[in-house]
Amino acid sequence: MLSIRPVIAVLLALAFLLPANTASGQRGGGGRGRAAMQARRIKAIYLHDYREALPKFDSAVKQLEAALGQEPLKLSKLGKEIEKHSGVFLRYLKHVNEDHPKFEPNELQKFSNSELGWETLTSAERLAPILPRVAELENDTVVNLAFWQALYALEGELTRLKWMASRLK
Repeated sequence: MLSIRPVIAVLLALAFLLPANTASGQRGGGGRGRAAMQARRIKAIYLHDYREALPKFDSAVKQLEAALGQEPLKLSKLGKEIEKHSGVFLRYLKHVNEDHPKFEPNELQKFSNSELGWETLTSAERLAPILPRVAELENDTVVNLAFWQALYALEGELTRLKWMASRLK
């Protein structure tokens, strides 16, 4: 199976070599043009990684659901998978959001491993249908203000999920 990541890397490298146009129509450009181009490249990479993480996240959530019904509970491997993919989603959201929600884990610190596992599963299942929509809306020409507000809330929920998944044993 051919991986698209090397192809994207080549295309991004070629895009970097093309001269940027300035407002005066001259080739080259100042720091702002290059910074904007760099930000677009980074966003494209993060979005690509985001899209690739979606099916892996769904698979990890299904595995967690199956594992929670078994004894003894050994959830650390599944927690690491969910934590890893949540981190990919968060990296993209932190790139597009200017404000970032605060997270206080006080209530969750008292949970047993089993309770934390169930809470992680509940959160992941609640987020799973929302996550693909973020990548889909990236291509829309007009984005609703409510969507941007929802991204802030989504970042908060993903931060919570990542914290919980990292604590599974």
